[in-house]
Amino acid sequence: MAPTDTAVQELLDARAIETLRYRYCQHVDRHEYREWASLFAPDGTFTSDLPNRDVYTGPDEIYQFARDVLDNPDAPNAGYLYSTHVAVNPVIEVTDDAATGHWYFFLRYALANGTSGFKHGHYDETYRRVEDEWKFASVRVGFDSAGTFEPV
Repeated sequence: MAPTDTAVQELLDARAIETLRYRYCQHVDRHEYREWASLFAPDGTFTSDLPNRDVYTGPDEIYQFARDVLDNPDAPNAGYLYSTHVAVNPVIEVTDDAATGHWYFFLRYALANGTSGFKHGHYDETYRRVEDEWKFASVRVGFDSAGTFEPV
């Protein structure tokens, strides 16, 4: 491939990865957990700074995590009634069929226990092209700050 063709392909790949990240946010906010989990490669992993810090591998395990924790009103600090994720400032580096990404995020939410809050943090991610489609190879969610507020 000519250098210009390579540069254009890298831009197209980076844009596809941005769209992948935005779909992630939308699916979680809409409680579309099966669709969210489908964004991961068959051996893709998800982990976060949530209290259990477990690593979930593959779309089925990731989906079950969402059902057991994010959507469970009896789970501590979970049971999301609503959430709004905003992902910003991506740094994406593409190399052939793999890529890395770092994002910041802001999250506003309300929980089943009546708590409303916000979190700020970052995503450290790897991506892999699977059958001509970008998927998450790994997602690590880090929380940098959090707080509560009264709903308006």
